[in-house]
Amino acid sequence: MAKKMITCDGNQAAAHIAYMFSEVAAIYPITPSSTMAEYVDEWAAQGRKNIFNETVLVQEMQSEGGAAGAVHGSLQAGALTTTFTASQGLLLMIPNMYKIAGELLPCVFHVSARTLASHSLCIFGDHQDVMACRQTGFAMLAEGSVQEVMDLAGVAHLATIKSRVPFVNFFDGFRTSHEIQKIEALENEDLAKLIDQQALKEFRERALNPNKPVARGMAENPDTFFTHREICNKYYDAVPDIVAEYMDEISKITGREYKPFTYYGAADAENIIIAMGSVTEAIKEVIDYLTAKGEKVGLVSVHLYRPFSVKYLGAVLPETVKRIAVLDRTKEPGATGEPLYMDIVEAFANEQLKTEIPSFNIGPINFGFTPSLNGNYWLLIVPVLTFVVYFFSMKISKKFTYQATTNEQAPGAGCSSAMMDFYMPAMSTVFSFMVPGAIGIYLGFRSVLSTIKQFIMSKVMPLPKFTEEDYKNAEREMNGKSKTKKSSSGTGEK
Repeated sequence: MAKKMITCDGNQAAAHIAYMFSEVAAIYPITPSSTMAEYVDEWAAQGRKNIFNETVLVQEMQSEGGAAGAVHGSLQAGALTTTFTASQGLLLMIPNMYKIAGELLPCVFHVSARTLASHSLCIFGDHQDVMACRQTGFAMLAEGSVQEVMDLAGVAHLATIKSRVPFVNFFDGFRTSHEIQKIEALENEDLAKLIDQQALKEFRERALNPNKPVARGMAENPDTFFTHREICNKYYDAVPDIVAEYMDEISKITGREYKPFTYYGAADAENIIIAMGSVTEAIKEVIDYLTAKGEKVGLVSVHLYRPFSVKYLGAVLPETVKRIAVLDRTKEPGATGEPLYMDIVEAFANEQLKTEIPSFNIGPINFGFTPSLNGNYWLLIVPVLTFVVYFFSMKISKKFTYQATTNEQAPGAGCSSAMMDFYMPAMSTVFSFMVPGAIGIYLGFRSVLSTIKQFIMSKVMPLPKFTEEDYKNAEREMNGKSKTKKSSSGTGEK
């Protein structure tokens, strides 16, 4: 297929792709993102068709907060929806972003990143606005040029459908959003075949429907809330591989290589820069100049910023690297470092920590891992031993502690005691599946020591032995004291 070349800016490239994958666009203008919404509105008025052979429904709201709320509602109705924003406009969308991400609704927010007003207003590009959304649960995909926007915006739309994780697709305001370049365009037929139709079908089936009523957005107490919150981890763990898969597909179509992190420079580089956004294009020119002079330098361009994948970062780093400079395009006053810098530091710190984690190897078993039915089968011996040790420890301990006789027990107490004989060991066994095997061994060993301690105490300070006659005498004595109290109270002065 012959390549189609167009002359456009970054906003038009993003809008071109967004229109393909959207059924609804909820918009509100803010510089420098406004022209993205204008293009989509214009194309819809002209009757342009998207990948699904439909005209996009465009609705301008009263504010960015309203636009984000409309996106949320449209997604719950089963329509693929997008919006476009920047700067303070993106911040007004954050409350809805938490809901959209928490409910795993696939969508893409296209953002031409712009400075946030602090000591003064500035409409030009840095990453303060998108960095304020790191904690919302949105995946974040960055581009550094107009061509990259055309190529990778589609990756955001394809990946969100398959992964269910919403995306912020961002590029630098003005520097990329308004830079005009002659680029290769992608068309509907290039990307339509890459859509995961099964994932799209499941998204539509989850739509709110009066014929299939469900309850959503309910209130939960802390015990269940955070348990449910943790369930989303598997979806985020899958995102880097899904993004890498679609980047490979785009690379096959365009001939341009894309990965979550891409490397440019000398294969034996000792000094490298890690950065994202439009600055990477300027850095590449500097690298070309320096490598021509024989210097060993390189650049790692960050595309998939969230979820941050140490695996894909490590895959592109030259083994010869000695020094790394991380260039952030934002400011976090009071922080020990800016966001990208801290992510890189943590990535290397974690890699270093892996060699310092204590090893609990006993023969073929590493007790530093957690017992699991999906792996580490040798460690399943720990939960079994935990149950056996706790069960017999409780049985033995009863022999060295006072136990009420049958006559003294309340009705049903015997049954309750028998249940506890199994309940406590069972709970300990469940707990042993949640901690490393070494801790399970420690808890079992502690139980054995506790039993030994009770045995020794029973020999040093044995419990007194009472006969049936002793119990009767004690009962008569107690009854006598009770009668004496009653008679003395009856003869008191009036």
